[in-house]
Amino acid sequence: MVFEEDDSFTIFFMKNIYDQDKTETMKNIKEFLLTYNQYYHFLKAGFYQVEVGFHEKIGTILKISFLDDFDLGDHNIDMKIIFVGRQKIILELEEIPFGIEDFYLYQGKFYLLEEELTKKKFFRVLEHSKILYGEKVAKLKRYLKKCHLKKDQVF
Repeated sequence: MVFEEDDSFTIFFMKNIYDQDKTETMKNIKEFLLTYNQYYHFLKAGFYQVEVGFHEKIGTILKISFLDDFDLGDHNIDMKIIFVGRQKIILELEEIPFGIEDFYLYQGKFYLLEEELTKKKFFRVLEHSKILYGEKVAKLKRYLKKCHLKKDQVF
């Protein structure tokens, strides 16, 4: 899965490469990104920061941010890889999926905490969600208002 943001994009791998040897992980990430870029041209010449995290249900999380072009030439790409550890995530939704009774509300959007979902429900709502992780989770959690929807209630 690939999600684009304003100044970066995030790639989620179902495989856990985070717990491998860090030198091997860095080599694998660079090779993957450069090979993938040959086909899809998503990286332009310049310097990137790649944050590598891990989540038990999703797998490895790569957040790739363009920092500067530093006059590296037309085809040169360099990257700094930072290991950020295990990540907590929150799922942001425009509407509540059928079968979800407990959720959080903030500024007209619905949020689900992954630790409160069964694995089955988590993967059922994942494709309809925006995945928030890292510092966004810590900032957002303090504003979330817990809500409960009764079975016969429509929201």
